Amino acid sequence: MMEGTKGKVLSMSVEKVHEEFEKAVDKFRRVPYDIFDVKEAAFIEDFHDFRLTIRDLDRRLGSVLAAAFHDQNTLHGRSKLLDAFEGLLERPVIQAELVRKQKVLIDQYRLDVDQIHANFTANEEKVDHCDADAPIFANLPPVAGAIFWARSLRTRLQEPMPKILAYNELMREVPESFKELLRIHDQTLQTLDEYEKRRYSEWKQEAVEEAAKRLHMRLLRRHDRTGLLKVNFDPALVRLLREVRFFLIYGMEVPPEALTIYNMVDTYRTWTSQLDHIVGLYNSVLTDLLPVEEPLLEDRILKMDNALAPGLTELKWSREDQIPDFIAEAMKVVSDVSAIVDIMKGNLRKISNILSQWCKDSMLERKRGAKPVSVEEFEQNHKARVGVCLMNMTDGGKEIHRFVKDSSESLKISKTAPTWKAYVDFVNNVVIEGFVSAIAVSLQYLCEILDPLIIARHEMLPLFDVKIELQGDEIVFDPPFEDEENPSRTTLRSTIDSWLKDFFAMATVMVRLDSNVGDYLNEIKEHFQMQCLLSLVSELIDNTEAKCVEYRETFMTHSFLWTDSVEKTFERFLQDNPKELVNFQEGGMSFRDIMIRIKV
Repeated sequence: MMEGTKGKVLSMSVEKVHEEFEKAVDKFRRVPYDIFDVKEAAFIEDFHDFRLTIRDLDRRLGSVLAAAFHDQNTLHGRSKLLDAFEGLLERPVIQAELVRKQKVLIDQYRLDVDQIHANFTANEEKVDHCDADAPIFANLPPVAGAIFWARSLRTRLQEPMPKILAYNELMREVPESFKELLRIHDQTLQTLDEYEKRRYSEWKQEAVEEAAKRLHMRLLRRHDRTGLLKVNFDPALVRLLREVRFFLIYGMEVPPEALTIYNMVDTYRTWTSQLDHIVGLYNSVLTDLLPVEEPLLEDRILKMDNALAPGLTELKWSREDQIPDFIAEAMKVVSDVSAIVDIMKGNLRKISNILSQWCKDSMLERKRGAKPVSVEEFEQNHKARVGVCLMNMTDGGKEIHRFVKDSSESLKISKTAPTWKAYVDFVNNVVIEGFVSAIAVSLQYLCEILDPLIIARHEMLPLFDVKIELQGDEIVFDPPFEDEENPSRTTLRSTIDSWLKDFFAMATVMVRLDSNVGDYLNEIKEHFQMQCLLSLVSELIDNTEAKCVEYRETFMTHSFLWTDSVEKTFERFLQDNPKELVNFQEGGMSFRDIMIRIKV
């Protein structure tokens, strides 16, 4: 199958030529006489017809070759096309077609050689300086990348030349344009070879000697400002190992000194990976510890520093016999300390997760869009929710005590040690803030369902059904806001006070961490945020009561309707010179006249 835009059509043309050739051969093979009989006159005519057919097929193949040649626009594609016609190019008709294409092929090769030379000239300095736009692969080291680039240009330069020479020999003549092309080709090839030798010799003189010196550097180094550690395997050594690896792949000769270093590449890789792990654990210990945690591990951190000290002061990469023992000892010490820190930090995270779960939902719950209910019905559902919430928090408090105990056991420290007491106080404060946040969620929710602005904004329905009734001569609320005469009676204020007690009961479900007795209720009540929220709740309740009292006063303007006696009022009316305003006799006043008379 030929390539190019017309490849399918031209391939079918070649197949058609081949079929006709097979038919012509088969026809000549089936002549009814002996072709070796020199007296047979029919042979001359049949052979003449066969030669005419073959010549016509040659012309058609030449046309296919010419069409395919023009369809290809690259030197590689055209060379591949001519290779496909190998064995047929010597035929006179096809060879005549090749003569016309030889100059085109040489001119195209000349253009390609000029492009190679221009490419090298334009990018040589960029490759030497490893610029960002240098035409080398990012995963190759500088020198190996430069050599690979030069060899790629050389391969592109040399690959078509044997085929051009073969075509020239086939044509038995060399065009004048090819002689100039050959000169430029040899000059460019020499330039590429000299560039490769120069880059290699420069690397051999500078990098090998410099990398050998880097083997006398210490294994580790400490950052002056942060105190963190870093593996001190110099980048020059890394570059040398990478360069040598690719030089060996290229089949290039490597200096014995560089080869000696490269033979340790697997060992260096193992050492650096192990040291990277050790340094990572050490730096994590230093950066993850809180100020209150550092005194707990002060002796262990000192032990780590002592174990790592040889790598900072004595041990160098050239001491192959001492490095494995150093790595093994340092790995053991640092891993032990890191494991303790992981336990402490993990337990602290688990405590924080428990506290965050407490803050997830409000203890007081009212479903969205719920209708007003009686106080008794709401209280029944609320008490059930409070029981579940306090039970879960009790279990969480026990878990917190267990995590603190686990940290103590991992540290193997006395509970009376000042450093441990300071740490327990820290966790104690974390727990207090957790309680504050959990109670604040419920208090804030209570404020939301009491705030008239939020109620109006979200078009919330009233929380309770509060009736206003006439009892005797007084207008009262049922349930009332408060009842001083009967403190045990359920009132709105007593109900909300019971909710507040439920909220603050959260602080009593867990025994204190610092003393193992008592609870956190006093600290919670004295907390500034709690006092602010309680003040806001009280203010909202007062405002709500004031609004209700104001509404009740609208009825008080008509209090005479139920406070004054009807009989006594009528007697006073009779004593005040009454007179008939309405004529009740037959044919008397109309309804309209009556309304005018009484001025209504």
